[in-house]
Amino acid sequence: MVLYDEGGVYGDIDTECLRGVEEWLQNTGDFYNTGLAVGIEVVTGDRPDWRKFFDRPIQICQWSMAAAPRHPALRLVLDKIQNF
Repeated sequence: MVLYDEGGVYGDIDTECLRGVEEWLQNTGDFYNTGLAVGIEVVTGDRPDWRKFFDRPIQICQWSMAAAPRHPALRLVLDKIQNF
């Protein structure tokens, strides 16, 4: 909820930042207008048996992310948790 309210960068305590946050979005072409950055955990590609191992063909991770204050995607997540 702090990330939603105030924005910023979150990383689990057992993660290590190997690149500076300013490098996370350097290839987007619009670093300063990006509101949310999340990591990709897996992309299954053409693997035909992906459903045996993963819920979705592309999965994002939750152990590190960055967000602008009150980003609507985080609001959706908080609403889903509250209504669970």
